[in-house]
Amino acid sequence: MNLTLDYLRGSRRWSVPGFTVWGNAQSVEVSFLGVEAGGVDRVVFGHNVIGGHSQDVKFVDLVDSKGNNLPEQISEPAVILIPRNSVPCFLIGKPSSAGFKIARAMGASGASAHGLVDLLIMEVNPG
Repeated sequence: MNLTLDYLRGSRRWSVPGFTVWGNAQSVEVSFLGVEAGGVDRVVFGHNVIGGHSQDVKFVDLVDSKGNNLPEQISEPAVILIPRNSVPCFLIGKPSSAGFKIARAMGASGASAHGLVDLLIMEVNPG
């Protein structure tokens, strides 16, 4: 038996065509400190996201090219984006076993066109 061929056949892969990316990369997470004076003096700490929001994607919500839903958990997933239009799209952080975050880059004019990508999702280390 060929161990490399057995390894490649043993891993799971999915192709998800025509995935629309609406998440915005222009968001900023801001921590702030407020001071209230008068009567009772108070210090307030807050954390908020200003601007657009990245897009949270769960594997279980995706449908592959054969019409099958992806599993709820994928062991050590690798997600590859194949662009289908001129809007640049990218992953934010490392994919988790349940999903990933994705966003599109804003153009120089701030155009709000959605990105269109095909997703190739692979289980790198099948347990």
